[in-house]
Amino acid sequence: MKAKTPTKKQAAILKFIEEYTEEHDMSPSYREIMAALRLRSVSAVAEHINNCVAAGFLEKLPNQARTLRIIPVETHEETVKFFNQRLAELDQELAQIEDRIAASSNFQLSLGDGNAPEASKNTLAASDAQKTISALMRESEALEEQISILRRAADILEIDL
Repeated sequence: MKAKTPTKKQAAILKFIEEYTEEHDMSPSYREIMAALRLRSVSAVAEHINNCVAAGFLEKLPNQARTLRIIPVETHEETVKFFNQRLAELDQELAQIEDRIAASSNFQLSLGDGNAPEASKNTLAASDAQKTISALMRESEALEEQISILRRAADILEIDL
């Protein structure tokens, strides 16, 4: 997974917003950004701002002026780190469950058709093994769903896994 980095224009806008906000205790207007960075139109500023918001570099309140807030890079990096760690944990849990399923299946297969008293014991053991396998399969499906949700969230946040 790699963290996104701002383009040169986005970096310039972010730097201006940060400096302006420190100096004036509020974020700049789109027109002030346009003038400071010599952009051709307010709509060009809006497009750059929207791209910064989508990339996770900025936050803004909808339909309110001067609400731009820079999201620290560390926050994005922490999110990426969290996704990596959680995905690794889920993958490890899934691998352990798959190993337990394989062991239960092997146990079930190892039960032979011995003599009559043994066959009764083997039938009970096979039934228990099948119940265990079914429970493990449900656990596996739940983990796969968690992994799927994590991957969809990463896609929404444009985090490469």
